[in-house]
Amino acid sequence: MAKTKLLLWFAISVLLSHCGDGNPSKPEPRPADVLTDEGWAAFEAGNFALAVMRFDSAKISDANFVEAYNGAGWAYARLDDFEESGENFANALTRSPNLTEARAGATLTNHALDDFQNAIAQALLTLTAAPNFVFSHDSSIDALDIRITLALSYFSEGEFVNAAAQMDIIDPQHSPHSTQPDELIQEIMRFFGQIR
Repeated sequence: MAKTKLLLWFAISVLLSHCGDGNPSKPEPRPADVLTDEGWAAFEAGNFALAVMRFDSAKISDANFVEAYNGAGWAYARLDDFEESGENFANALTRSPNLTEARAGATLTNHALDDFQNAIAQALLTLTAAPNFVFSHDSSIDALDIRITLALSYFSEGEFVNAAAQMDIIDPQHSPHSTQPDELIQEIMRFFGQIR
């Protein structure tokens, strides 16, 4: 019995001596690019909550990793959290002013937040940089979405001539489009319904 206790005490002593010095090391943070890739995979699978978690973790891993902010902007938008979406797109564009996908996302988010002037500005920059824009993580979002959002933003600002000009580009067969608000909004919403 005493021999068993001695062996047990010895085994415990050996185990404790291999447990380190009492200062367990923190696990290495996962790289931002890996977390962002996982975020985009979740986004493309339609799991936007998981995508947000991965993108936010990527931002913690590397606060200057632009694509994490871009991804978070799109994922938060899909969760209808347009405030967070807008902040993330703004952070992405602060770090990379020519990031077209972030500009496109900012166009849609700003419009959703009723910030029509910024939606107009971002839409114009997006369409100038990429007239045939297609979002790389969801090809259903393209230049037509941006242009219709631009027309709606112009309309919301009472800039009916500019809104009609956008409709002339979208639907050249029926140009020139009316600048009368009732007719114009019907045409805009007809096309908006086609892309939704």
